[in-house]
Formats: sequence, structure tokens, C-alpha cells
Amino acid sequence: MNKLLLNIKPKSQWFPYFYLLGCEAVSISMGLKYKGVKLSVRKILDEIPKHKTNPYKGFVGPKRILMTDRHQTVFPNVVVDYLKPYYQAEDGTGKSMQELEKALINNHSVMLYATHLKVEPLLRKFKVEGKLLEFVSNIHITLLVGVDDKYYYVIDPLWAKFGFIHIPALIPLKQQVIKVKKAKLEKRYDNAGRMCVII
Repeated sequence: MNKLLLNIKPKSQWFPYFYLLGCEAVSISMGLKYKGVKLSVRKILDEIPKHKTNPYKGFVGPKRILMTDRHQTVFPNVVVDYLKPYYQAEDGTGKSMQELEKALINNHSVMLYATHLKVEPLLRKFKVEGKLLEFVSNIHITLLVGVDDKYYYVIDPLWAKFGFIHIPALIPLKQQVIKVKKAKLEKRYDNAGRMCVII
């Protein structure tokens, strides 16, 4: 397979506004811009439904402060419903990485949930609407933008990679386009629950 890399410019969670828990919104904004839909990270975070504890019902924040008593994210079903007035995204939850390769070939980026940096999932229980539910707590969202025979390519809203070193992407950088061995990203995606949004 020849290398396929969608021409998507990186955006950062750090600049121009700092959103420590903004990887979902940054990934959405990048993917939409590629499709000609201008929706800023700030607007997404202002408008997307919110919920105090349940990421299946809304974004669990706050967006700038890490909280240990809740699972701070938003799940694909909420993202897809929120985007309906702007764009017809697809909840690709459950799809294999091979199926997501087909989305790339068809000129779609993918907002991908995967375990953060390391492969193994860290399971934690959080109180959600009064009930204890277990989640993979070390998830991070990137934008899947490319593929070749050996690697997948993602834009990481939080990190840039220089050689073997990850540093915070304090401004948008081309080094945010990171190649990951196929088997490794597939395992990280599987371990996070095979959640994604096709944009």
C-alpha cells in the first residue's frame, strides 16, 4: 500500500486557548475543517451537551482542570448528535482498524479513542448518576489521518514527537503528525473500547 496521508493541519489543545481536557474538541475541529466546515474548538466546547458524570450524555468536564472523581470525556454518540446541524458524522464504534482504513481511503479522518501513550488499559470505577461504572481511564483522542503498509498516522492535539521524545504541542506543529506501528495502535484502540467518530 502506498502511503496515504490526508492534508490536515494540526491544531493544539494548548494554543491559542488552553484546554487540558480538549482533545475531543480539537480532533473534531481539525476533521471538520478538512471537510470545509469551520467550527472552532472554543465553539464546540461551549455548545456540546454537558453532563456532570455521564460521558454517554454529555461532555464531562471541566475542560481545563483534571478531576479524579469523574471520567472526563465525551463519547461518540454525543459527538455525532451534536454535529448533526453542521455535518453528518458517523459513530464508528465497534469498527475494526481495517474498516477505518477504508474510511481514510474514502477521504474521511477518524476521531480515535485509544489508550494514552502506553498500550495497557487502566480500569477505574467512577460514580455515574449514582451508580459505579468501570471505564478505561487512560484514554486520549487523536485524529487518524493516514496509513501505509507498516504504520498509521495520527494528529495528536496534545503532543508533538521529536525522535523518541514526546513534548507538549504548545503551538500547532507538523511534529504532531505521529506515526504509530499498526499493531500497536490497533491494540490501543481495542483496549479503549473501539470507540471512534468518522468525519
